Amino acid sequence: MYKISSEPAALDIAAEHLLGKPDAELDGIARTILEGALRGQLSSMAFEKVGSDRDAVALGIQQRAASDLAGLGLEVKSFTFKVLALKG
Repeated sequence: MYKISSEPAALDIAAEHLLGKPDAELDGIARTILEGALRGQLSSMAFEKVGSDRDAVALGIQQRAASDLAGLGLEVKSFTFKVLALKG
């Protein structure tokens, strides 16, 4: 999902913002950022395109989340976008 960046400047940022925080809190921070990126990406696409081009959706989410994660010294390690379905 995410990892602490190996870039020296990013390590300093990560130490400043994240040192001493429990893993569950770090997971929550990263999840919140990725969920916000997901909402932003989905709102910018037609529903039909979301269902037909999951790679574009995943790439857009990663791009949207990258700057927020970098601000904490984190980066996306892996991201999987699963099938989206409407009920009703």
